Amino acid sequence: LQSLGGLMGVRIFRNEEVIRQLNEMAHQRAEVEVTDNGTEKSKVRAGTVSKQVWWNLLMRVNKNNQSISERHLDSLIKNRVLKIGLRLQCPECTQRTWFDLEEISERVVCERCLREFDFPASRPPAEEAWHYRVIGPFSVENFAQGSYCVALASNFLGNPISSEITFIPPFCLKSNNGQQQLEADFGIFFRRSQFEKKDPILIIGECKSYDRFLPKDIKRMNRIAQAFPGSVLAFCTMRKQLEPVEKKLISGLAKKGRKHLRAEKWHNPVLVLTGIELFSDSGPPYCWKEAGNSFKAFAQTYKGYEGIQELCNITQQMHLGMEPYWAWYESERIKRQNRRNRKRSDQISTPVQNLGSPIA
Repeated sequence: LQSLGGLMGVRIFRNEEVIRQLNEMAHQRAEVEVTDNGTEKSKVRAGTVSKQVWWNLLMRVNKNNQSISERHLDSLIKNRVLKIGLRLQCPECTQRTWFDLEEISERVVCERCLREFDFPASRPPAEEAWHYRVIGPFSVENFAQGSYCVALASNFLGNPISSEITFIPPFCLKSNNGQQQLEADFGIFFRRSQFEKKDPILIIGECKSYDRFLPKDIKRMNRIAQAFPGSVLAFCTMRKQLEPVEKKLISGLAKKGRKHLRAEKWHNPVLVLTGIELFSDSGPPYCWKEAGNSFKAFAQTYKGYEGIQELCNITQQMHLGMEPYWAWYESERIKRQNRRNRKRSDQISTPVQNLGSPIA
């Protein structure tokens, strides 16, 4: 986020294809074409990607709009996500090496065999020799150690046009005696509007790039819920849907969180964000309209008047398969009423014990 200049900069990689390409480059797994014997082309794994490949990708994600694609590529370079260089073949070891612009001179050094060779000035490299490389935090493997998902979730919640947030990236909570520690992937103090006078809402997040939520994650978030009643527990992933086991695990915590803390405030609302929300250029409900299919129906019922709890309610229905809050509330009310009726009935039907002979 520092490299991008804040949450607004997240938009330059708010696309699944772009993030996957950056991750492949960070893992040195990007596929590039090389020419063998001047005729045949084969694909090899490398940490760089040609200018043409990146241009084709950006044209695809920007719906073939050349102007937007140019600005997109320019932003990736200016924000030091990508860096341009040349891939040259060493005449000694025949290996191809990426050279920074600052390294290019009349003689260059091969990083493989460490020998110098003349820059091919008489045979200048063709356009396909210009390659981009990821640098800085974007060169870290495993989706920048999960940072992409954290940044996308914070950007979704911290819409600078309307909401107001104070954000902290991954942190560790310690109890007063220092014996207990709880890790969280992000924390946010959130207000729906910059003009709202209410106390901010605390949102604590657990993020997974493409991994699964495990029982230990639910257990840790449950402990956070106990320590911070009233806080929102956010489960965020770049996957488009959760697996049945994950839904069951998170649903149990979400049901507990729907209980009332005071007045109409839930004890710990659970928010679920997937790639449908995180990769969308639009906030709710437009991100669900774009997703199509069954999500359109949820988009039509979402009004946004009730703040974060309404957002939690709708994402629980979409991503966990839970019933709407008021249907759940009515069901729970009937269950409580039935339990009271059974208890009252049991008390009435219990025979009076014989306490002995009556006093004369």
